[in-house]
Amino acid sequence: MDFVERYFSDYFKKSKELREIQLADDRVFFRQGRPEDLLQLTDTIPFSITYHAADDMFTRNCYEVSWFLKEKPIVCIVFPAQYELILGHPLNEMQLTVQQGIASAPPREIAPIDAVSLQSVSDNKFVHKTEHYQLQSLTDATYYKKVNGKPKAIFDTTDIEASAANLLLGCIEGEDRRFYVEQALYDMKSTSFTTSLSHWLNFCAAQNMTLYFAVEEVREDGLKALVIARNSELGYNHLLSVILPNDFIVNPNAVLKARLNAYIPTHNVKDMFAKPAANHKKQHWQ
Repeated sequence: MDFVERYFSDYFKKSKELREIQLADDRVFFRQGRPEDLLQLTDTIPFSITYHAADDMFTRNCYEVSWFLKEKPIVCIVFPAQYELILGHPLNEMQLTVQQGIASAPPREIAPIDAVSLQSVSDNKFVHKTEHYQLQSLTDATYYKKVNGKPKAIFDTTDIEASAANLLLGCIEGEDRRFYVEQALYDMKSTSFTTSLSHWLNFCAAQNMTLYFAVEEVREDGLKALVIARNSELGYNHLLSVILPNDFIVNPNAVLKARLNAYIPTHNVKDMFAKPAANHKKQHWQ
């Protein structure tokens, strides 16, 4: 509702011609009523907010806000699930908020795993996997073994790739690593900062993001992994390419090095996937 109030406050300040251009450019349209009807609405009129995934009716993910009188819609607005539009800030401004957002994000909670949801992979190795994103190898899979009959997230040198997935997807309690981040900015600029993995995970949780992981390369100096943080409600992604050194499991002082592209529109994310180097072995999760 903050978006509707802000957007149409700006809208009504413009000439009729510019109003029409604004609605067309932003792909905002009325399925019921017209913009002037919004001025007659009060806080006591019931309303609903519905999210629509792209389908035959809607060409992209969008929101529909409707107000009702005697259970019939009197005004109905549809607008894209696009963060720049909804938040009212362009990409270059949003990118500059990342470092502070990571530093100030509140601690997250790690939800306990339900043993019933686990699928056996091999002897005493189980996977919890609900979906992949864009690529079959890019998943939210996390890996477990059973200790005294209870699932415990794998984090040991006998299974480095599963340990990397569990660490970067945030299911390892009591383990943190320093995180050196080089962030790409608008207009070919960049900035860098040091934080911790836990602060990054807190930031993603605060933004209600789903994390996906894939191994990009097995290298002599460690593992290169791809992490996508996806916000489906606002239609953006953070893309992280991370180098985990060979001792990232046993050395609590290990530094993970990451290249971050933040606030990528969902429809552009495929273009950002890095291609493997020719002299490295590429690995995929099964």
